[in-house]
Amino acid sequence: MTNLLTDRIKLLFDKNIYCSTWAEVIKSEIFRQRDKSNNNASDIFIKKFFGTLKVAQFQKQAGM
Repeated sequence: MTNLLTDRIKLLFDKNIYCSTWAEVIKSEIFRQRDKSNNNASDIFIKKFFGTLKVAQFQKQAGM
């Protein structure tokens, strides 16, 4: 598993505001970070995919 960077103040805030246990807060934070990583990875894939399509379309129009 990768190193998880956490904001300890946010975790303390979440625990007290939402009346959660430490286990719930940590589980939620792990889920949030994994979801964020997945979203970032899919964004990169989409940008590369559409970037490749734009290059191919330009080459087709240029007769390459």
